[in-house]
Amino acid sequence: MNRNNNSSGFVVGGGNGGDGEWVRVKECVTEFMKGVAKMTVELGKDCRDIVKQSLVNEESYLVKNFGRDSYLGKRVGRTCSKVCEKLNFFNEYLCEDKEKELVAR
Repeated sequence: MNRNNNSSGFVVGGGNGGDGEWVRVKECVTEFMKGVAKMTVELGKDCRDIVKQSLVNEESYLVKNFGRDSYLGKRVGRTCSKVCEKLNFFNEYLCEDKEKELVAR
């Protein structure tokens, strides 16, 4: 057995054609990582869909106990709307609003 080869058959160093083997390994690893990334994105999308279907519908525990029609939702909703009305004057200082005003003039 050649001392430059390991048990997988790839040249470890200094042999003839070793660069070609490493290029092939690099391509295989790159394609594998692309596949892993695509599968991870799909898994994330599926998990998001499951959460939307199970937690954000009208019959879910969270919506029943913390939604707008619940006791807590009604108590917090009134206070939140009052605070939002008081802080509404900050909209004048936002960059987006200033750009819209300049375009309107």
